[in-house]
Amino acid sequence: VGIGFAIPVNRVKRVVNDIIKLGYVRYGGLGIQYDARYDGILSMPRARASLKEMVGAEPPERGLIIADASEGSAAQKAGIERWDVVLEINGSEVADSLALNRILGVKAPGESVTVKFWHRGTTKTVTVKLQEIRTN
Repeated sequence: VGIGFAIPVNRVKRVVNDIIKLGYVRYGGLGIQYDARYDGILSMPRARASLKEMVGAEPPERGLIIADASEGSAAQKAGIERWDVVLEINGSEVADSLALNRILGVKAPGESVTVKFWHRGTTKTVTVKLQEIRTN
């Protein structure tokens, strides 16, 4: 009914090659957990006040709250921790989980990205070498 979907050919080639060679698809990831139900929650003053109470600093009004960084993950190695807020990746704003997935969905393990994040009152920028995330 006039609905069309387009997938970049480079992504299709990468996915097909991964399935043939490995039996699964690999993506580049930070090794973080987040809850999409909290997308946009930082725009709410009460939510920011709760986060401020937990970490001791006034959080930003936008970004993706990190629920956890896996032990030994790329994020943890870069200093990203629980309750930090991802603000940008490679200069693109990360306002929610969809933005994060859009940016990282085309990245391969081993690629590096620049992550700007808020950590307990300070804004930091780090380079992170993405780890392998598998999907079946």
